[in-house]
Amino acid sequence: LFYYFAGFNGYLLLGHYLGKRTDWSLGKTFSVTVPLFLVGYFITLAGFRYMTSDPNVSEEGMELFFTYCSPNALLMTAAVFLLVRKVRITSPVICRALANLTKCGFGLYCVHYFFVGPSYMFAQWIGTPIPALVPVSTILTFICSWSFTYLVSKLPHAKYIIG
Repeated sequence: LFYYFAGFNGYLLLGHYLGKRTDWSLGKTFSVTVPLFLVGYFITLAGFRYMTSDPNVSEEGMELFFTYCSPNALLMTAAVFLLVRKVRITSPVICRALANLTKCGFGLYCVHYFFVGPSYMFAQWIGTPIPALVPVSTILTFICSWSFTYLVSKLPHAKYIIG
């Protein structure tokens, strides 16, 4: 749906609109974002459970509820964006970690896909409950991708590899 409107550029438009038009209090922000995120998450969860219950589902069908431009992803993205706008960081340690994350961002984007499948399989192997499977896989993928990218960034001429 969102893809047909503007594709990934639609998220730029959404970010611009939410950044300029939503100067809400913290209470109002939570009252809007918590339901938005929960609805998006439960649509993803229900769709994923439905698809995995069908033994004949195609690969495209399995990934249907994980597409970036789907309404459920839009709801969760808007919620996270609105919440992150309210965060004020003063800790030097966290600022350094975020600066490193920014430096490694392109490399994370490039390598994360190599860790998605193994992270998911590992999360299944350790017995993660189905509702937590995607968040646990996401955290594992993020940690592995950031670690790998950080190590590569220490190589000579790494900026030509990871940005």
